[in-house]
Amino acid sequence: MRLVWQEPHKAEDMVRVTAYTCDCKDTVYELCHAAGHSFIRRTQRSAGATQVHETYRWLRKEAQGVWIALLEGRAR
Repeated sequence: MRLVWQEPHKAEDMVRVTAYTCDCKDTVYELCHAAGHSFIRRTQRSAGATQVHETYRWLRKEAQGVWIALLEGRAR
């Protein structure tokens, strides 16, 4: 499964991060929930620069499936 990474949406008032990968790596993934939808946020750090991208918004159950696929290496 190939994920489409987009520029972050406008800042929502309440984004709740419910799962995340280790912050010890240069790329960190977070499973986020906001405004009734879920998405995955990717933060990449390199040479002092930070880039943040987000996936499409899904219903929570769909996002959970994509999150598991990402952790298992079936999504990128």
